Amino acid sequence: MINSKTASKDSILQCAVINNITRSSAYPDIKAGGEFLFDNVLWPVMPEESQQNIKIMNSLFRAIDKTYRCCSRFLAIRYDFHLPQYSPDNRVITAFHKLLIPALRKLYPKSFMRVFWVREQNKAPAQHYHYLLMMDGNVVRHPHKINQLVKCYWKHATVGRVWLPKHGYYLVTRDDTEALTALLLRVSYFAKRYSKTHIADGIDLSGTQHYSCLKKARRIKPAQLQINPAASVPAQKHCPLPGKLDPLFAEKESQFSGEQIEYETPEDLFKYVTT
Repeated sequence: MINSKTASKDSILQCAVINNITRSSAYPDIKAGGEFLFDNVLWPVMPEESQQNIKIMNSLFRAIDKTYRCCSRFLAIRYDFHLPQYSPDNRVITAFHKLLIPALRKLYPKSFMRVFWVREQNKAPAQHYHYLLMMDGNVVRHPHKINQLVKCYWKHATVGRVWLPKHGYYLVTRDDTEALTALLLRVSYFAKRYSKTHIADGIDLSGTQHYSCLKKARRIKPAQLQINPAASVPAQKHCPLPGKLDPLFAEKESQFSGEQIEYETPEDLFKYVTT
C-alpha cells in the first residue's frame, strides 16, 4: 500500500516511520472521526479510536492492500444487505456467493473477485451486512451489470433487499493516493464497534474470501493424421473427377444444413449468461 517514507536522520532514529495521509477531498460529505495505523501509515477513518474494532479494521485493510498490490487498478463496490428475518449464522452469505460468484466468473472470466463483509445488528430484529466487492479494474470499470446481479441473487438467496449507497464504487489506480484514501475512509465504517456488541458469541462478525480468475483452458494439439498408403482408397472412388473432393465434403456438411438455431428470449439469454 502507498507509503511515501522519508529518509532523514530523525526518521532513522525512530522505530517506525509514520506518515499521516491527507484526508481525501473526493467526497467531502464523508467525514473522518479518527485515524488508524496500518503499514506504518496513519490513515483517516470514520470511527474514532475508541469505537474501532481493531481486528476487523486490520482484516479489512489487509484485504484492500492485497487487492491493491495484485493489479494496476481495481474496482471496489460497496453494498448494504438487509434480511427479512434473523439467522443465528452467516450461511446467507454462503448461499449468496454460490449464485453470484459463478455468474461473475462467466461474465468476467479474466477477473478475480475478493469480498469482505461484516455483520451488524442494532434495534432491528434481523441482522444486516455491509459488503465490499473488489474486481480487476482492467476488466471491469463500472458496476452497473454487477449491481443488477447482486440485487437479483441476494433477493433469490435470502428474500432480502440490497441498498446501493450514493457514490458506492471506486476505481483505484496504482499510486492514486486520493482514490485509495477515499475508499479506505468510506469502508472503515465497517469496523465500528457499537453495532456489533449485541451479536451473540460464536457468530463471526466479519469474513473475507478471494476467488481467483479462471484459468485458460489448456490447448491440446490435435493428433497427427496417420495414413497408410497401402490401405488408402483412391479419390476417384468417391469423386468422379480426380482432385475434386467437393462432393465428398458437401455430403458431410449436408447433415447440418437442415438444423435451425433457436434464438433465446432476453430472459433465456440472461439466465444463460448468469448461471
